[in-house]
Amino acid sequence: MRKSDDKALRCFTPVIKNGKFAFNHTLTSVELAFSVKKIEHSAFSGCSNLTEIIFSKNLKTIGDSAFSNCNALEEITIPSSVKHIGASAFKDCKKIKTLNLPEGLKVIPQNAFENCVSLEKVHLPDSVEIIEENAFSGCINLKEITFSKNLSTIKDKAFKRCFGLKSVVFPESLSYIGDKCFDL
Repeated sequence: MRKSDDKALRCFTPVIKNGKFAFNHTLTSVELAFSVKKIEHSAFSGCSNLTEIIFSKNLKTIGDSAFSNCNALEEITIPSSVKHIGASAFKDCKKIKTLNLPEGLKVIPQNAFENCVSLEKVHLPDSVEIIEENAFSGCINLKEITFSKNLSTIKDKAFKRCFGLKSVVFPESLSYIGDKCFDL
């Protein structure tokens, strides 16, 4: 993070409260110090100029809609300390191209990456067992998905409107595929 950038924010509090920085259109970069353990519901939702987020290596939870509609974010690297990502956490982040998910994450929640239209490639860590409803729905440029070898469930519409997907290879562990999962 550039120290001279007056639109940057460095957070030290253990919990970033619900909606704390929501719809802050001047914020361009956020660095979460080691002390930050939880980002609550909609904490950064609608920060339309946020281009960079550096997560704390001690972060455990990213709440529902925490970064939804952060249209300038291009890359997300979630640290291995994160064990829970909330529903719609990164929904409608239109510029995300790169997504790095941590080993240890068991569920990709409902609507988590819905309408991330620039997302092209996803590799799910082997800890992922469940992909919830609409998790990647509307990721129209998604071309490649590598599933976890322990994936058991893909729920309804998880990859609906993912026009770029031409083929998928399912793991042997998969026991359930929901309705309209790959519907165009």
